[in-house]
Amino acid sequence: MVTVKSVKQKLKRALENSFPKAELRLSPTKSAERVWGFLIWNGFTGKEQMDRQDRVWKVLDKALTKDEQAKLSVILTATPNEMKILKED
Repeated sequence: MVTVKSVKQKLKRALENSFPKAELRLSPTKSAERVWGFLIWNGFTGKEQMDRQDRVWKVLDKALTKDEQAKLSVILTATPNEMKILKED
């Protein structure tokens, strides 16, 4: 059985291995049926959101089964500077 906890662990390993020195903030959704979070990485600087998401999903397609992917809500991508701006608002 696929659990949110097991998906979170696999997701964390896959993203940390593919995005060196990234900050990863993962949480269960309010219903606790899915995982969502932020992937904060300097390597996203100058990249469009679509390109960032394409890169993330290439990793996730290889690392997670379809059942595990169904436990994902959203992985938002940002640079450290973008996160600073979000915190200021």
